[in-house]
Amino acid sequence: MNIGYFISKNRLTFKRSVMDSIDEDGFYVNEIESLGIFKIPKKDFYKYFSNVVCSESWIQGTYSYKKIPSWANHYLTLRNKNNSSFEIEKNDSQNSQEKKDVDYVGDEIRAKIREIGKLWYTSPNRKKFSEPSCAYWQKLIHEWANDETLPLVVRKETNRRGESIKHPSGREIIFSDNSFATWVVCNVLNNILYSLDEIKIMLQKDEIPFMYISTKELKEKAKYKKALGDNDTIGWRLCHKKPIGFNKKDKIESMDIELIKQHFYNYANPGNIFLLPIEIGFLGELQDFINEQKE
Repeated sequence: MNIGYFISKNRLTFKRSVMDSIDEDGFYVNEIESLGIFKIPKKDFYKYFSNVVCSESWIQGTYSYKKIPSWANHYLTLRNKNNSSFEIEKNDSQNSQEKKDVDYVGDEIRAKIREIGKLWYTSPNRKKFSEPSCAYWQKLIHEWANDETLPLVVRKETNRRGESIKHPSGREIIFSDNSFATWVVCNVLNNILYSLDEIKIMLQKDEIPFMYISTKELKEKAKYKKALGDNDTIGWRLCHKKPIGFNKKDKIESMDIELIKQHFYNYANPGNIFLLPIEIGFLGELQDFINEQKE
């Protein structure tokens, strides 16, 4: 488990340097002395705390809530006085197998989750992708993945957003958060269709975003500096049907290029993506709900 750890007193505080230090699949842990331990997956942070990352305080390095919002209680756990971040991780590991062996949810609740999934799939409020546009971008992403002259984009080591490396295979790899996949979705929603030649020109002109917001620190290291900014998915959470995490702590340089190509396709393929309003975005983590999003 990849954890970024921070201690504060009576406030929920986000440190940008701590958040940037952890991978997309890691956790931000804030030990709040008066309450307990706040622990949030990094992939949730940029969705549920979109107001934070757009603030001047965040750009300067630190954002604090004077009063912890009620919805943050979902991520708040009780703190044992003798626990450290290491012990939390150790206890999680020791108890994980026991938890897997117990079905706390049960068939009745799972059936209700599937029912909610079906309700959302048929909801008139659901953002729908036009079939021609979605099919075009699916084909484009597939061709992109197999074009050796184009870089592959990965949602990994997001503290390196916009940076580029050369894989041992010779392929360029660009690090991103979900902003690149969001850019693809926005093009699908607006029926904007590019050719691979146009994509190459856009990359040369730095017109494709690989970060939600651009900061001084990111710009100093990034080859690609464009930020996503305002877009058609504000207020929505981007969810994937097939998981896209590498589930490995290995550096991208040591991974097989075919694995990276598959990750890129699943990550950016609009056929593997659906959108949820942020207030119910957590449902995008539940497999029984995901299974009902059939397109």
